[in-house]
Amino acid sequence: MNPALVNALITAMAVILSIALLVLVVVLLRRRLGIGMSVPTSDVGRLLEAQGSARAMEAIALLRDLSSRAEREDVTMIWFRIAPAIQEAAPTCPPPLRAALRQALTAAAAQCQQKAVAKAMADCAAQCV
Repeated sequence: MNPALVNALITAMAVILSIALLVLVVVLLRRRLGIGMSVPTSDVGRLLEAQGSARAMEAIALLRDLSSRAEREDVTMIWFRIAPAIQEAAPTCPPPLRAALRQALTAAAAQCQQKAVAKAMADCAAQCV
């Protein structure tokens, strides 16, 4: 076989494998970061930007929306982004909102497929007393 042809084949295979690896990395990062998910990022952004009881109200709305959807993996992926904000808002929100937040967290935990995340949600709900 011609050495130039072999080098061309090796180069072509390296390029194809590099592109495949790049696509895989992009897909995994999109899933991990929640890009392109069915929940609008504006909902998450509003929650993260809100302060005080408004943050609790945004969390309740987002958790209820997530719980009603069929895409249960969304609950797991978004939890990592919103958990610190919810944990910060829970102790300071008024009692009626705290009860609604606890109910929304419990419902979202029931929809979650990953046991560790469901437990974290349940623990957060338990703090809303």
